[in-house]
Amino acid sequence: MKSKQYFARKRDGLHAQQQVMTLYTTQSKSALNASYTVAGCVACSKKAFTIAEELILPSAINMSQEVIGEAAASKLELVSLSNNTTTRRIEIRDDIECQLLERIKIQSVLFHTIG
Repeated sequence: MKSKQYFARKRDGLHAQQQVMTLYTTQSKSALNASYTVAGCVACSKKAFTIAEELILPSAINMSQEVIGEAAASKLELVSLSNNTTTRRIEIRDDIECQLLERIKIQSVLFHTIG
């Protein structure tokens, strides 16, 4: 028969694993959100998409090292801003925008025909 200590160690180990996964998932979501935000800014600026990878990310990392510290800079390194990633993010944003506009048009037509 297993002792209480055995089960307590198993519980504590599981709890520690859950904390690590929660931290990793939160950081991944934050990095993903940041990637979409930067891609949107690049699209609005009408600059070459490579600016995100070649200028924005390195500058953000350097600034955070100087102002906030290494921990913040290492988190910024998780943000994917390659040319291909930025292009995909912008295409997704444009596609969602087109879908929303189409739905608004359909709703408007339906509303005017019923009303």
